Amino acid sequence: MNIVKRNSVLIIYTVCILLMAAGTFLDQTISKFVFNDTNKICIFLAAVGEWPMMLNGWISAGLLYAALPDKKDKFGYYLCIGLMACGILGGCIALLDIKEIYSGSKLIMCMAGEIILAALCAFGTYKFADRSDLGLIRRTAIFLLFTVAFTAIFITALKIPWARPRYSYIRSTEGLQFQKWYKIGSAQKAAFGSTLDHEAFKSFPSGHTGFSTTLLATAGICGVIPAFREKEYIFSFIAMILIIVIAASRIVMGAHFLTDVTFAFMLVYTITAILYKVLKVDEY
Repeated sequence: MNIVKRNSVLIIYTVCILLMAAGTFLDQTISKFVFNDTNKICIFLAAVGEWPMMLNGWISAGLLYAALPDKKDKFGYYLCIGLMACGILGGCIALLDIKEIYSGSKLIMCMAGEIILAALCAFGTYKFADRSDLGLIRRTAIFLLFTVAFTAIFITALKIPWARPRYSYIRSTEGLQFQKWYKIGSAQKAAFGSTLDHEAFKSFPSGHTGFSTTLLATAGICGVIPAFREKEYIFSFIAMILIIVIAASRIVMGAHFLTDVTFAFMLVYTITAILYKVLKVDEY
């Protein structure tokens, strides 16, 4: 993928470092300026922001089904079946977040829309994958699955001990103070943990931004679909636009600061680039 080539890596890391530096001094100022937790567009983006997790999980299942080993190879066959199940079930976890945002008919419509779209993408990938190199198909499937898995692991592992309070809670809770991104842990969580819900201290890093960044990995399917092999840059460009929009919406909602979304992007971009090279997804 062009997005993980040397020049792209240098540009992306340079921009991210500059944004982290800016956020270190301006996090609270930026959030004060843009905060609007009733913005309907941002609320919708919060509902679909983790959908890339489902998308990649289901696409990986479609690819594994396309390259399913013969039943004579029992280990390989059941391993692929197990990974397919992980992709499908793991992807469905992304739907649980919608319940925190919508209810009633809106909840049903949003869930149904995400399921249908992910299923269509998975079926399309299965249908049009080039089966002349089954090894590449399996590596691409594992690349998508592991990118999502490692993203979930690292984001979750950092959120809990970091305990950075969200801006929306800082505004609404008397005595709750702004905390710089580089301060790990907080006495504030011990002081306010009994009165605030479990989401109050999960600002750093941004989960929605991290999972939306896995869209960069989705572009990896271009290597197994002949018709898309010369159009990978289009997929990457669209992915970057969506990531930026979702990241910005999280700041507007007061769920995260600039440093939260920037760090999350940088973390998942790094995971994507490493897995892409390790799994040799570019060898076709």
